[in-house]
Amino acid sequence: MQANIELQIDELNLYGFSKKDAFYIRRAVEAELVRLIQQGELSNVLSKNTNLQQMVGESFNFNEFSQPEAIGKQIAFSTYNSITALGERVVENKSENTAGNS
Repeated sequence: MQANIELQIDELNLYGFSKKDAFYIRRAVEAELVRLIQQGELSNVLSKNTNLQQMVGESFNFNEFSQPEAIGKQIAFSTYNSITALGERVVENKSENTAGNS
């Protein structure tokens, strides 16, 4: 069964990039996040209506020769890993709370 997941990114700060590169980075982030979510298990990790106000992703390296699409994929992968890690903590906390109520 495939879950219905809605992802809304209100702000993605990309400092130091040209407008053209920032456009392609944003587009790559969106495409890669969709791909990762479709193949992943986020629906089993996150509860319904999870709302993340702010999230800090993993760091990664790139240089002046890195393509915008590659940078976007790195951002998406970092974001996905952060969401997954947060979701696992949410599931653990729910389990701890229900175990304590027995």
